[in-house]
Formats: sequence, structure tokens, C-alpha cells
Amino acid sequence: FDIWGCLREPDARRDFLLGQDIASLGIKTNKMQYVLSIDNMEIPLLNGTTIHPILLQYSVECPYRISDAAVMGKDLILNEASKWISPHREFSDKGQYHETAAEILISNLRIMQENNVLHNAISTQNYTWALELLDFELSSSPKHPYEREDYQRHVPTLMPREIMYTYQIIVEIADCLGEDIDFQRIDLIFLENGFDLNKYNIKTTSRL
Repeated sequence: FDIWGCLREPDARRDFLLGQDIASLGIKTNKMQYVLSIDNMEIPLLNGTTIHPILLQYSVECPYRISDAAVMGKDLILNEASKWISPHREFSDKGQYHETAAEILISNLRIMQENNVLHNAISTQNYTWALELLDFELSSSPKHPYEREDYQRHVPTLMPREIMYTYQIIVEIADCLGEDIDFQRIDLIFLENGFDLNKYNIKTTSRL
């Protein structure tokens, strides 16, 4: 259920609580404000029932998500990228903003996985151009784990795919900025954060 930003109440509350969990780890996120029930409004469903829509109120530093690049313009994107600060080092080549983004996004992923947090929806739609991580209704943390046991047992197997999704975001940021990627440098940033990408190489054998 998703109508112009409305959520189901359990999803809105989970988004609010998990967002606070992730922000407490030092990861840049939206600033949660409140969950609001619009009691004087009802939305009819096809099955004949009605629901009361719920709004999750929060603020962000940048209103544009990375997936919005096509409607932003290069100057606006560069303006946002120029504000990025690496958590570990200063890049001498300011024309390679995607490497600073890689430092931030991969560090975020390391912190979450070290704390057994699964975002479960990492994508260009859920990061702003201020590199704020958003949308936590599908997330899980030790403080707010999934309620169903069969969901909980899948958490360890879902974490590796967030490495791939983070890499995809970095590649898309570089493309939006018109920057050439040195993949060995990006792989090294992953390795420095404890992610050895060689573990995920697919080996094939041929049969005659």
C-alpha cells in the first residue's frame, strides 16, 4: 500500500523506529518527526474494505534522491556532490566525487553489518544526493527484529546482496557525474572496510 506517501500503520511505525536505530549508529539518515494518522480520511479498497492512511513525517537535507538525477541537472548534482566529506581521508582529485561517495556508502554498509542491521532495500531510490539513507520499513535490527521467525533466519543470507547494491549505486553516481571509475580503487575501499569481493567471484567449469 503506497498512495502519495501514505503507508500502512505497521510500516510507518517500523520505518520510524528502524530509522532511529540506524541513525544512532552514526549513519546519516532523514530526521524522523512523527507518525500521523489521518482519521478523517478513508481510502476504499477493491475488496470493499476501507483503511485510514498513515503519514510518516520526516525532514531531509536534500529532497532529491539519486534516482532523481534525470530531472535535476548537472549543476545541481555537482553542488550536492561538492558537500560530501569522506569519513576516512581527503581525496586530492576533487573531480572524482564518486570515490568520496564510495567511502561514505561502504562505511555505512560496514557499520550496519557490524551491528547486525539489514536495510533490505539499498538502492538509488533510498539514498538522497546528500547521501542520506532512507526508507526502513523493510529493515531489521537487533532492537527491532522481524516479527516472523522465518524472516529472521534469512537476514544473514540477505546481507551479502547489499554489497552488490551498494556497488551499483556507486557506479550510477559516477555515471551521473560523468566520472571514469577505477574499479580497482573501489574494490580497495570495499576491502578496507572488510569486504573482500573476491569471495563473491563466480567460478564456472566447462564440460566437454
